[in-house]
Amino acid sequence: MTATVLTRDGVSEASPVEIRRRIGAAVIDWTICVVAYLVVSIPLGALEGLGFTLRSESSTDALGQALVALAQIATVMPIVLYFTLGLREGHTLGMAAFDFKTLDARNGTPPGTVRSLLRSLLSVVFAIAVYAAYMGHSADRSNWSRHVTLIYAVGVAVAGFVAVDKGFVPAHRSGRALTDRLFRLVRVTGAAGDTDRGLSDWLDRRASR
Repeated sequence: MTATVLTRDGVSEASPVEIRRRIGAAVIDWTICVVAYLVVSIPLGALEGLGFTLRSESSTDALGQALVALAQIATVMPIVLYFTLGLREGHTLGMAAFDFKTLDARNGTPPGTVRSLLRSLLSVVFAIAVYAAYMGHSADRSNWSRHVTLIYAVGVAVAGFVAVDKGFVPAHRSGRALTDRLFRLVRVTGAAGDTDRGLSDWLDRRASR
């Protein structure tokens, strides 16, 4: 199965990425993100603690709220930056390891900074929603406030969309998720000019055994 990808030099044939490669790349990418999150959480946790302390005093409540919000936003910034910088070049480290790229479906070029940033932000939102849905499902919800219940409900709804989104990858011959279509992206391997196959040779040998 091949996918037609437009390039500056004409039309190029490339193969949609197999599920195993996407899973392998996701494992590498999110492992890197989790490590980055844990590293920055140490100093930012101290900043957030300071913010909570300041919130306990009426005279410094606004400053405390600002510090808490800043710390919470900053903890996910390394993840956003990682995916943005990677997608801007056409691949993250995980994608490079498993020999595939994310390209503009219209012209075969990397998606650019703005689209990479928006796609990265959406990935973080999806990850937070799945985490919230999982944690809420395993928690005692009898004493939850309406605010927390609403957050859980939104998390479950978004997590359900993520499942449908990813379900399109094996279900459609193009191998594109709904979000790939939304951002007009295609994930392909074996495009013309690609010679560095990363872990793909090893993966092919393992699959052929």
